[in-house]
Amino acid sequence: MDQNEAQLFEEILINILSPNNFLRGEAEEKYKSLLENNSELCLFSLIDRLENSNQQKVKDLSMILLRQSVIHNFLDGEKLFNLIPKESQELIKKKLLENIMIQTTKSTQKKVCDVIAAIGANQTKEDRWPELIPYLMKIFQDSQDSVKENIFYIIEQLSICSGPIVDKYDVDFFPLFEEFMKSQYSVGIRVANFKAISSFIILIPKSARIKYQNLIPSMFELLQECINLGDFDICEQIIQELIDSAELIPKFFLPHISTVVDYVISITTLNDIDESIRRLALEFLITITQKGKPMIKGIPNFLERIIPITLEIMTDIEDDDNWQNSFKNETEVSNIDVGESFLDRLSLSLGGEKVVPIAFPHISTLLDSNDWKHNYAGLYAISSIGEGSKETIREHLESVINKIIPFFQHENPRIRFVASTTIAQMSIDFEPYIQNDYHDLIIPAIFQVLQDSDFPVLQARGATTLINFSTNCPTDILEPYAEDLLKKLVELLQIDQIIVQQEVVTAIASIANSCTNIFTIYYDELMKYLKSILINATDEKYLVLRGKTFECVSFIALAVGKEIFIKDAFEILNLMVETEKNISKEDPQLDYFVHSYTNISQVLKQSFAPYLENILPKILEQAGQAIDQYFLDEIDEDDDIDFDDFTVVVSVDKQFGIKTSILEEKASAISLLYNFASEVEEEYFPFVETTYQTVSPMLDFTVDSNIRTLSTVCITELAKCVIAAFEAKSPNADRQYVNNFVALVCDRFCEILKKENQTIVIAEIIDGIGQIFQTAKGIVDSARITQVFEILPFVLEASYKRQLNIEQETQNEDSEDDDYEDDDVETQMKKKETIEKEINLNILDIITQSFLFHKDTFLGFFDAKIYEYYRGLSESQNNFHIHLSICVFVDIVETGDLNAFANYWQHFGPIVLNSISSEDPQLRQSSVYSAGACAKFGADLFAPSAPQFLQALADVIQAQDSREEPFATATDNAIGAFGKICFFQPQNIPLQNSLNLWLSFLPVQNDPDESVATYSLLCDFIEQKSSLVFGRNNKNVPHVLAIIAQVIDTDLVDKVVAQRMTKIVTSIKSTFGQKFNTFLRMIKPRKLANRLTKF
Repeated sequence: MDQNEAQLFEEILINILSPNNFLRGEAEEKYKSLLENNSELCLFSLIDRLENSNQQKVKDLSMILLRQSVIHNFLDGEKLFNLIPKESQELIKKKLLENIMIQTTKSTQKKVCDVIAAIGANQTKEDRWPELIPYLMKIFQDSQDSVKENIFYIIEQLSICSGPIVDKYDVDFFPLFEEFMKSQYSVGIRVANFKAISSFIILIPKSARIKYQNLIPSMFELLQECINLGDFDICEQIIQELIDSAELIPKFFLPHISTVVDYVISITTLNDIDESIRRLALEFLITITQKGKPMIKGIPNFLERIIPITLEIMTDIEDDDNWQNSFKNETEVSNIDVGESFLDRLSLSLGGEKVVPIAFPHISTLLDSNDWKHNYAGLYAISSIGEGSKETIREHLESVINKIIPFFQHENPRIRFVASTTIAQMSIDFEPYIQNDYHDLIIPAIFQVLQDSDFPVLQARGATTLINFSTNCPTDILEPYAEDLLKKLVELLQIDQIIVQQEVVTAIASIANSCTNIFTIYYDELMKYLKSILINATDEKYLVLRGKTFECVSFIALAVGKEIFIKDAFEILNLMVETEKNISKEDPQLDYFVHSYTNISQVLKQSFAPYLENILPKILEQAGQAIDQYFLDEIDEDDDIDFDDFTVVVSVDKQFGIKTSILEEKASAISLLYNFASEVEEEYFPFVETTYQTVSPMLDFTVDSNIRTLSTVCITELAKCVIAAFEAKSPNADRQYVNNFVALVCDRFCEILKKENQTIVIAEIIDGIGQIFQTAKGIVDSARITQVFEILPFVLEASYKRQLNIEQETQNEDSEDDDYEDDDVETQMKKKETIEKEINLNILDIITQSFLFHKDTFLGFFDAKIYEYYRGLSESQNNFHIHLSICVFVDIVETGDLNAFANYWQHFGPIVLNSISSEDPQLRQSSVYSAGACAKFGADLFAPSAPQFLQALADVIQAQDSREEPFATATDNAIGAFGKICFFQPQNIPLQNSLNLWLSFLPVQNDPDESVATYSLLCDFIEQKSSLVFGRNNKNVPHVLAIIAQVIDTDLVDKVVAQRMTKIVTSIKSTFGQKFNTFLRMIKPRKLANRLTKF
């Protein structure tokens, strides 16, 4: 590059940095043009400016732009740097490495290192820069301190961006890491080394991490040295790195945990450090408690030391005469916020039985103090530890409430505010006990706060407290107060205080949710004020109020029902539709429309359908909106990106961010589409195809499993809508359309099952298919859904492999660190097991529906492709697996195909018999039910085994604990099975004695479904074999009548069985005449017999 070209290029870079918009825009266009037309020259020009420019800002910008060429996609998804000739790439890399030694300014050094790390992360994965690490190691020993720091910085960045670096160079790096953590080296080198180590150890295997634990003392020595030097910025960086390690690899600190904790606690007691250091030190302690809970258990007096420190921090509150406005506009994190968070996480991690006995004496002291700041901290402390200490505090709830209530009358309004806040939180944490037992103390206190007109923010907080208290409050508790509360809320609704009005409308909605009856009385008055807000409050400052008002109206609609709400429904919906036409995506009203539309559609049902045409376009647009992905290693520090609004997603070799708000918008939209389809049912049919076209691609939305789950639920509901439209004889919804759409959905679901790796999504898809099968019944031709049959073996095998992995992970965890029992890991394993069980139960449901409605097609497929899997499960030692196999066997039995029964009976019969006495309630229930099914459908094949099964059933029915949980439901099923053997296999058992015994087992009352079947069987017996049922000399008649009396007017029998019982009682009365009254007198208690006197 000649001097003129260099000068022109430098001018471009200078103007890119210009505050003059015109100059900057023109320069950016010139740079872009050069980059596109001669990218190789452009990149070399950047290197030239790094080496030869006299302006620091130009040097720095040249490296920023060069890094962008490395990390940003340019053409066909490829990085621009990778598109220039390989020889040019090598020369640029060589120049960059040389400049590590040449550049003297820290900012430029760092930016050079950023470019090297970016190229290294990109190319070392493919081994295209093998000389990078060896070169860095070579120049390290003889370089100046600043260069050493830069090399550690490069290693740190490479560790973050490139996993292969970590795996490949662990052995080479460790001696370097170990040596340069020694105190003889400068703080700058040790800090850079520490950061590199912190990035490195997170990614290496557990076994390789052990040697790094020897460096822990040196890490904390470095922290202490920085504290002594007063370099609090560096201290913050060090502690934050330690927090990250505690979050991701808490066991790393295990060998030194007592020393580490003692030291960090000592930091929190220092007086001459920045408050930020104290907070971060506490954050480390809380994080290590949450993530490494078992380690903390062995540390003496840990809570006794950390809780007082946390409470002391919470008392550091500023006097603020303008506290009302400060509260409304609060953005900075206060000491109260920090303390609340710490206490909450402590109690959630360690439990109330450990935290409460230590915390509450200190809290009581704060509450008894004459210093309002101590009272303030004490009240907030109670609200903080409640969620994690529910059971422990509940035992003392009365004394706690009695401590808080007097503060509602405190002379300081800030104390009244926090007292209300505390009760608001406790109303959630201690529901329903606080509502049931202390409403007479709390509601008057809330009412008092609502009347505090001198402090609107306090009135607003009172309304918030009422919301929390009333949300799930029993109607009989809240209703006596509802009239006075509503009068006060309506009064507050009319004052011009937005902060109050916003909470008041939500409070009205909350009461509506609990006290539906009273809203019929106040409906017209309330709607008058609420509609006035919706019509008149159109200024921007009222947007949140307006949104909340729409939501409030929708809850009132739920309370009063369609008949009353209908007179205002369409006016409200028209207002919502018009509002949506004229607002931006950022308008806060939209946040409340989801609930509002959901509630109103739930009330109006099919009458909501006319509004879908206007409402759906925006919702479909929101559901299908594209999402920008920001790869974290491609973001420059100068990029204007708010990371607080980002969800980080980890792919195979990348981390990228997605705007959380957009994910939430998509989820809300898809959820709303589901709700519409669910509530409007067949009237949603005209919109099914457009909805499907929008939502179906979301099944491939790999970055968020929640979106995929919601999409699955929505699509399932669309299929059910199509079936409902067919059944309602809607235009165009003929049988062929149903078959085509169900086949389309099943094809799509099966396609996703082949590649989906999130078990929660798999479970939902399988459940969706089962729901569709159950809803469609025989409408769908078997030939259109064979793809579902074909996918089942794949899903079953995949689930089985995952279950084996879970078992192996659990065993591995149990074998590691016997003194470290990680409850979080155990919880995760149980969660995984639960989801796998759900998947298998959902598959079982599909199999059941397939045998019911597609037997001829499915039975042969099952025998060829699936049977061996369940046969294997039946031979395992896992009770749940045996249960699944027996359930599938029952499905086969209940097809009534005797040939199929013959094929499977020999294997499954002994397993069922043996499992009847299982101590696993689920397995026992499936086994006893299976016994009844075999008796009914097994005919002569079952006959030889009938006595054995009858005795096994009698044994479990008569067992001492059979009528108690967890066996009560299984016992009901066993009684039903016993009766079926008596009815269907009478020739193979002593019938009269068995029948008498069966009658003595009745009534059954724990399983409604089985109860209906059992009492239907009783009716069959009486109608067909009354003499056997009534017994010799009709001795069983009073007992039979007593059984009928107990169940005839309950949900234990359906309408048909109840009618049959009525006829039986009438027949007995007619047959036995006056003796019928004698039978009634033999029934105890007398009121039971009185139920039959109406016949």
